[in-house]
Amino acid sequence: TQNLPIRTRLLSLPWGFQSPFRAEVYFVNLKVFTNMRWGTRSPVAFKDSQLGLIRLRAFGSFTMRVREPLLLVNSLVGTQGSYTTEQIEDYLREVIVARLNDFLGETVQSLVELPRQYDEMAVALKTRLAEEFRKYGAELVDFYINRITPPEDVERMIAAAVERFGKL
Repeated sequence: TQNLPIRTRLLSLPWGFQSPFRAEVYFVNLKVFTNMRWGTRSPVAFKDSQLGLIRLRAFGSFTMRVREPLLLVNSLVGTQGSYTTEQIEDYLREVIVARLNDFLGETVQSLVELPRQYDEMAVALKTRLAEEFRKYGAELVDFYINRITPPEDVERMIAAAVERFGKL
C-alpha cells in the first residue's frame, strides 16, 4: 500500500494529508457455521388436495461454510464495509423459504403426508439449495426441516377428523 509514516505524510500533502494509497482488508471466517435457523416469517398459502387452501408455517435449521471468500465478498458483502453472520443468515433464510414454497407447491399433495416426509424433503431441498449457496461462494453442509404447521383452526379440524374417523 506504500504507507510509510513520514514519506506518506509528505507525499499526501497535495491530498490534504490523506493518503491516496488505500488498502481494504476483509476477514472471512471459513469455519462451519452451525445452528443457523430458517423459517417463514408469515404463513404461506398451500393447496392441499384434501383440505383445500391452507396457510402453513415452516421452520428448520442449517449449517453452512464459506468455500470461496472472494466470491462471497463480491456477491453478498459488496461495498457495505461490514457484513455480519446474521445478515448473511437473514438473506439465506429468504432464499431457503422461496425454494421451500416452490418445492411444496410442486411435490406435496396433502398436509397429512408431510411429517413422514421431512427427511426426504430436506434431502431434495438441500440439493436444490446447493446451487443457490454455491453462487455466493458458500456450501450448504446440512439442512433440516423441524416442523411444518398449519394454523390452529386447521389443526383442530384434523384432530377432530382423526378422532371421529380414526384417520383422514
